[in-house]
Amino acid sequence: MSGMRSIWFLLLAVAIADAAPERLRFSLKTDPAAPHGRIVLIIPGLGQTTSDPGYHAVGGYYAARGITPVFIDIDWWGAGLGDLATTAAGIEAEVKTTYRDARVCLFGFSFGAALAYELSRSLHPSDALLCSLSPVFAEDRPDQRFVVRLFLQCAGRFAFDRLSYAHDEGKGLTFLYGDHDSVLITPSLIEHRKTALPRSKVVMVPEACHALGPAYLRAIAAAVREIPRP
Repeated sequence: MSGMRSIWFLLLAVAIADAAPERLRFSLKTDPAAPHGRIVLIIPGLGQTTSDPGYHAVGGYYAARGITPVFIDIDWWGAGLGDLATTAAGIEAEVKTTYRDARVCLFGFSFGAALAYELSRSLHPSDALLCSLSPVFAEDRPDQRFVVRLFLQCAGRFAFDRLSYAHDEGKGLTFLYGDHDSVLITPSLIEHRKTALPRSKVVMVPEACHALGPAYLRAIAAAVREIPRP
């Protein structure tokens, strides 16, 4: 994704951040015949759906490890981006009801990674792959380029200020970034996250941009292969 496109995506996110839906809008899809002792919640990024080929490939990687994929589609326009914590709470309640005794893993890309991180606080996954995590947390702002910081400072109702990193040191979290990732994901941002979550793991993906292309998928496949089988 080009730098300008990354910034426009952030502007789009702000434009819909104050949406206040009557109900949360998301759906969970999985194979009902598959075992559900251990599952992975797969959450796509803004403007994407789990029907996109890359997410199906990711689901296949987990299935090969004996972990059943549960695909979560978010109606970002309906649910809004203004309160990811509330959306995460709705998904958490659905998962705990539908998959009561399941052990949970998490996978998210971009804004989906932000939602996966929020879910990690309450679901306590054994493993979570957070790919190109969008800089929507309060601690991320100082590491943004001046023009982006200035815009966020002018957006008085920018709801992402309510998001902050948990003080759990990041155990079980793996961050993946493309070496040609979004301009919003700066080297200082990556280093800051390492400091904030010292027990997390960071993987830089060579020749990968802000998309689930071949290079990124190879790195995800390798990371999933490191997850112990159920």
